[in-house]
Parts: sequence; C-alpha cells; structure tokens
Amino acid sequence: MSWPVRIVALALVGLGWVLAAGGGFAQAPPSAGDGLLGPPTVGERLPAPAVGSPHPLAWSGTPDGDGGGAWPPAPGGPAGCPEDGPAPGPRFWAEGEYLVWWLRGSPLPPLVTTSPPGTAQGAAGVLGQPGTSVLVGDSRVNRDGRSGGRFDLGYWVDSCRTWAVEGNFLFLDHDERRFVNGSDGTQIIARPFRDALTGLQASQLISFPGLVAGTASVHATANNIYGAEGLVRRSLWSAPDCDCGRGFRADLLAGYRYFQLDEGLQVREDLTSIDVTGLVPVGSQITILDSFRTRNQFHGGEVGVATEWRSGSWSLDLLAKLALGNNRQEVVIDGATRTTVPGGGSSLATGGLLAQVSNVGTYHRDEFTLIPELRVTVGYQVGRHVRLLGGYTFLYWTNVVRPGDQVDLTVNPNLIPPTNLVGPSRPAFSFHGSDFWAQGLQGGLEFSF
Repeated sequence: MSWPVRIVALALVGLGWVLAAGGGFAQAPPSAGDGLLGPPTVGERLPAPAVGSPHPLAWSGTPDGDGGGAWPPAPGGPAGCPEDGPAPGPRFWAEGEYLVWWLRGSPLPPLVTTSPPGTAQGAAGVLGQPGTSVLVGDSRVNRDGRSGGRFDLGYWVDSCRTWAVEGNFLFLDHDERRFVNGSDGTQIIARPFRDALTGLQASQLISFPGLVAGTASVHATANNIYGAEGLVRRSLWSAPDCDCGRGFRADLLAGYRYFQLDEGLQVREDLTSIDVTGLVPVGSQITILDSFRTRNQFHGGEVGVATEWRSGSWSLDLLAKLALGNNRQEVVIDGATRTTVPGGGSSLATGGLLAQVSNVGTYHRDEFTLIPELRVTVGYQVGRHVRLLGGYTFLYWTNVVRPGDQVDLTVNPNLIPPTNLVGPSRPAFSFHGSDFWAQGLQGGLEFSF
C-alpha cells in the first residue's frame, strides 16, 4: 500500500472518530424553557406538527443518543414538501472510501522460451518443437489486488431534497511485474516468433552454448487508473419515514463520466557474443529493446438509479449505472538495437525484434464503448453526522486496447537490424481491442450535514 493511500485511510478513520465522539450525540435534551419541546406537565397536550412537516419525535434515537444514530429530521420542515415525498434532512454529504480492487489481467503473448540441453540450434526455443516451454508469456499479469480511493461530494439544492448535484473521483495505485531470465551460455533461452518469409516458427537466441550469453527482461506495468463523474440526482420516490431511520427511497442519476487506463509492456535483451568463429567479435554487446504502451480515455454520458433502504441505524444502498461514450485509444510502439564492439565503438539502430521499422509509431482511434457499474453498500449510522460504509463494486469496460494485444509475433528477419528492406513488412500494426473489468471491496465513512 502506498503512503498516500495509508494517509487517506488513517485520516478518514480519525475524522470519523472525532465526529462520532464529539458531535454525534453530545446534545443535551431541550428544557421546557427553551421554547422547544420540553418535558410535558400533567394534563398538557403536545402540539400537533405543522402540515407537511415530519413529526418532531420521529427518529430512531433518543435525545441523549441511546437507541441508534439515525439522522433526525429538522423540526418544522419547509412548507411545500409533499407528504409522500423526500423529507427534510441533511443537505450536504461527503464520502471517502478505501478500495481493494482486482482487475482483469493484461494478456501477454509467448515472449521468452527455453529448451532442454542438447537441443539443436535450429529448434532451440522454437514453439511447437519437442521440449520447448514458455518461460514468460502466454498468460495474464497484474491481476493482484490493488489499493485505491474513492471520494464523493454532494449537495441537495432544495430543502425538500428533490434535486442534488454531486461529483466523485477514484484512483487505483499502479502495479507491475518483472520477469528476468538469463544464462552465461550454458542454458538455452530464446525469444519466439513466426518467420514471415517461410511461415514457420523460429526464435532469436538469448543464450546458447558456444554462441551467445545473455538476459531477457520483461516488464509489464499497469499505471494509476483514474476516474471521475459529475452527476445530477433527482428523487424518484421516497417513503414518508425514510429520513427518520426507516423506509426506502429511489433516485435517478444523470451526468458525465471520465475513465482512464494506462499500461505498458517492455522486453529487453542484453546479449554478449561468445562465438569464436562467428561474424560478431567475441565480447560484443548487443542491447535490444521492444516497447508497447497503451492509453484508453473514456468521455461519455451516464444514467443510473440509486436506491436506499433504512432500518434503524442500518442501511442498504444499491447503485446501477451505465455510461456510453467515446474511448480515445492510443498505442505507442518503439524499438531500438544498440551494438557495442570491443575497440570499435557503438551504433544505434531503429527496431528491436517485435518492434521494427514496419510497426513503430504512435497510433490513435476513437471507439464507441460502454461502462456499466454495479455497487452494493451496507451502512451503519454511528452518529448524527457519521455513517460507516462497506460494500462491493463491479465495473466493466468494453473495447479497450492493452499492450500485449498489439504485439505481432510474425517477423521478417530481414528487418532485424542491420535492416534489409526486402520481403513483407512484418511485424505490422493493427488495433486489437478487448474487454476490461474491475471488481473489489470498499470501506469508508460518510459525513452529512
């Protein structure tokens, strides 16, 4: 857990204790001389509440705080509020939640392979050959739980709590995975690809006895995820006693949603020639780099329904939303090869293995996508202003670009530096989209005033 997330979580807990202990129930019962509702004398009749106002005793706690902490309605509610509509109550709310979410992992194609000792050079690390196994790839990565936060602010515009405006922001911390495989030349390690000239599986050797020693490093990153919403809330229906600690309400939501997902995939080879009879001098060092980065930015409209059931101090909130809009997709592919010959200096060329002059560049497109979201929250009122929250969220996002999906494993060997522009332009680039989901738990506090 990163330090910003820890600080936010501790601040929420501390503020909740302060408000619950200091301002939750620390109100003395009103006296008879206050002009409010004092202890009645024998034979005295209590005044009837004004028409359209909630009953001054209609809440689930006693004045000294015993019996629960549901929010009591303000005495003498505003005129003009329908009797079967929303009741007066707190008009401002703020929520802070700590998130632990799991994401659909980022796909990786087969990137690094190995073969048993004694395998012939032509079959070493080649997919489909006997004994070849995948060391890195052919799987999904960055699926572990990730910490984050979600913050929400809202305000009921009218005293009847019929219309409200609200906004929220969420983030998830970054995640990454590193895989390192290397040998001094005693083991067989390779990077697989399909030869565009022959159509057959082939490989580039990273370590092979008597030829080359080296290391292959794969770095898969999932950078911070961000999201924000600006919404208008309209009360659809509310039970008369909902804000007195019992009842039900339903609200309609409409507004704008933003969501961003950034990811990266980098493969690096650090090779040293040990071939005393080869064209590359012994001791020459070759560094090969392939890089694939993606970004998805969603902008769109959103509608939803929020419902709330209350019973005493307990509450159950259900939220369903659907966002429709444009996903601005970006893919950046880069590759380079640096060769250093002992006593002969170094040279730098464009292109690695899977990122060549045929597909390097920056690419954009706009795609229509959907983001549905479901959320279940259980709450417990611990004071006049504080409610504990805990729940579950599921979010789905259609048609996003992810780094591993943009890798073309078919390579024209003539394009590997030093480049010879003969044959098909492979690897090639074309957009490949897939669906993304995130789900997890949340817990936090709500403050209302």
